[in-house]
Amino acid sequence: MPKKYEQKQGAGQQVKMSRDSFSQITKLAPKAGFWMASSIILLIIIIVACLGLWGYQDSLIKEKKSLTVKLEDLGSQRDLDLEANFTELNKGIENLKNLLKNHIRSSELFAMIEQLTLAQVQIVSFGADLSQSSLSLDVEAVDYKTMAKQLVVFKEDDRVKEVIFSEVGMDVDGRVKSTIGLELDLSFLKP
Repeated sequence: MPKKYEQKQGAGQQVKMSRDSFSQITKLAPKAGFWMASSIILLIIIIVACLGLWGYQDSLIKEKKSLTVKLEDLGSQRDLDLEANFTELNKGIENLKNLLKNHIRSSELFAMIEQLTLAQVQIVSFGADLSQSSLSLDVEAVDYKTMAKQLVVFKEDDRVKEVIFSEVGMDVDGRVKSTIGLELDLSFLKP
């Protein structure tokens, strides 16, 4: 402490301050008041913000509890049998879609055979294995030349991939008999 501010030992003595000392103290007083007011305002803002956040947290907790109760109510209202029925229905619809997608119009197959068969050729028996895309025809023709023409008609059609000719023979009436295998492109049978 500076010597001029020291208090001398003795009873009843007072400290004497000069005018310069007093003016320095009064200059510091407004600055200290500003910092004090700023600190108090900042403290009030922090307290209000904390109270606001605490209130917001409380409302979120209440909303969470309310939503949990609603979710439990909705869960208890579920009809598991109905849900299982919807699942089965969905599987059935998918199966039906696949069936319709792979559906073959067999009437188109008969129409094709009718279109390709010559007038002098008769189909005696007919076998089809559509999983293998194949037909087996037992055919009778009036002569060998007509049978050969029939084979050419089958080979030239776009719907027939391959013609397999086997077992040629002649019956007692003079008609030529044969077994013809056809491998088909089944795309014309699908809708």
